Amino acid sequence: DGRRIATNSIWLGLAFGGSKFFTIVLNAVAGRVLGPAGFGLLGIASALAEVGKLISGAGLDYLVAREVASEPARAPRLAHDVAIIKMFNAAVVYVLLAFAVATLDYPRLLLPLVLIFGTALFLENLSDMLDAVFQGVQRMRITTVAFLVSGLVVLSTGVAALLGGLGLRAYALCFALGYLVRFLVMLGAARRARLIEFSRRGIDREETARLVRASLPLLASTGLALIFHRMDLLMLGKLEAAAQVGLYTAAIRVIDSVVLVPRVLGTALYPALRLSLEADPNAAKRLLADSSRITLAVCSGIGVVVWVLAPWALRITPGPEFVPATEVLRLLSYGIVLQGLAHVVARLLLAVDAERDFLVAVSVSLLVN
Repeated sequence: DGRRIATNSIWLGLAFGGSKFFTIVLNAVAGRVLGPAGFGLLGIASALAEVGKLISGAGLDYLVAREVASEPARAPRLAHDVAIIKMFNAAVVYVLLAFAVATLDYPRLLLPLVLIFGTALFLENLSDMLDAVFQGVQRMRITTVAFLVSGLVVLSTGVAALLGGLGLRAYALCFALGYLVRFLVMLGAARRARLIEFSRRGIDREETARLVRASLPLLASTGLALIFHRMDLLMLGKLEAAAQVGLYTAAIRVIDSVVLVPRVLGTALYPALRLSLEADPNAAKRLLADSSRITLAVCSGIGVVVWVLAPWALRITPGPEFVPATEVLRLLSYGIVLQGLAHVVARLLLAVDAERDFLVAVSVSLLVN
């Protein structure tokens, strides 16, 4: 288990780390070209689009990874049904989201940006479903290839759009193109591995109802978690100028980059923990304890590094204009250790089918925040 988790962690580290590196480079260019105001608009648009992604995804990816880990033969049919559910959800959610943005007192440019980012994140949503299947069978090398290829596409086209002065809409379209590439790479790999099926038959109503019922606690939990992490940006968008939101977004982006480490470990741990719980609960306890110690040690070091290098990190990406966000970034750095442990505990709750306990934990944290 340890070797398998380590191997998958390396592949996921390359996937998330490589794509995040491309994002850091792109943010460095975007920050210098767009300034805090343009960066703030992008932050608000992407936060709103993430809400649509979350609701249309309905928490089903965790369910797919867990059930495929327990019974790999179910992967093709399960992926087929989940993809149809996600497409139906997205058709409803993004129409409602567009209506909400159009009626709120946001800048007019925000509506097309939200729709474009929404398209991009819908494609990412489908990719996440395929990624969940690969997690279940513990074949995460494919995720690495897809992430790196799509990240390179977003970086190259995004830089071209920024330096060419094509505007925010063209820049947002680069993300849609990149996520389309990611989906196609993963879809091709899933087809070759016979992990997904294409058929004209509709979804099994009984199975679909079961999936929807099982996903509701996950949807509520991940929804509250998203609100917890993104409500600050949305509230600032209503209370402050776009430039202030841009400064805060810069600090948030740095934190999002460094918490990749616990995210990678948690993702690699999830299917292995599920299998260990079914085969040997004592081994699962040791696995969880080791993972928690590693996460605690690594995240503590990361938190110190972020605190010390905060002004330098902001000067490099997204640019010198964002150095005033140094104190904000240092305050946020205190939460890195707790975020890391939360990733591990969350995977444990999901692995033992304790979605309701997960929901309670997220609800309490949101209310406190």
